[in-house]
Amino acid sequence: MRSGENYSRIDGGDVTRKLLAVLSVCLFSTGLSSQGMGGNVGIAHVASSDATASTASGSSITLLMGTSLAAGQSIVVCAFSGSGRDVTFTVTDNGPVTGTNTYSTDRSQKLATNGGTIAVLHADNISIAGHNPATLTITPSGTGSIFALASAYSGLISSSFDKSNSANSSSNLPDSGSSGSLSQANELVFGCMANAARPGVTISAGSGFTLRNTAGRQRIANEDQVVNSKAGIDATFSQVVSREWAAIVTTYK
Repeated sequence: MRSGENYSRIDGGDVTRKLLAVLSVCLFSTGLSSQGMGGNVGIAHVASSDATASTASGSSITLLMGTSLAAGQSIVVCAFSGSGRDVTFTVTDNGPVTGTNTYSTDRSQKLATNGGTIAVLHADNISIAGHNPATLTITPSGTGSIFALASAYSGLISSSFDKSNSANSSSNLPDSGSSGSLSQANELVFGCMANAARPGVTISAGSGFTLRNTAGRQRIANEDQVVNSKAGIDATFSQVVSREWAAIVTTYK
């Protein structure tokens, strides 16, 4: 009986150890799943710039970010110039070393007939510590009124830019067209739009997006959302009246 009892105790202990081992594996796997192995986790909007008015032709415009930023975050800029020809934009900031934060142009789009160029630019892994609040200076290559907005995000990788698309037309429902399939399921989707110079155009975000800001009496607007699917996505907006527009969608990992 003693040997049998001893055998039962050994057997029970062995079963317990096996159950604990299985439970540990399950908990570890669940933890990895919740952290999104193979994708980004915790992509979040950190701050938006102040809204700005237009500037004199050919000059720069300066944006002030509303919250102190942390090193390693990303900044995405939506810029528009009313010039009637193709315009490129340069973005600089007040980082600790001039040129440390490099802003690349991810997409640009002209209005169809009324001139003007809209563009989305961004910088990853910014170095800004000790120089808050952050200020951005946007300079167009051509003349024309300038409007700009910016948003900062945490949780993106270096070299985060993934997909983009853009379109122009005239209607009350701006639509960038599909970004195309994303490289991974967890990405930031950024939308940017501008319209022809007309007062009284109220802009709203598209379904699933959050409108971050507008500027220039609703001349430009930016929006964003974080998606959990690789499916292509459009940046959509709505205007209370039909106006000529240009819209851009960009995505970031």
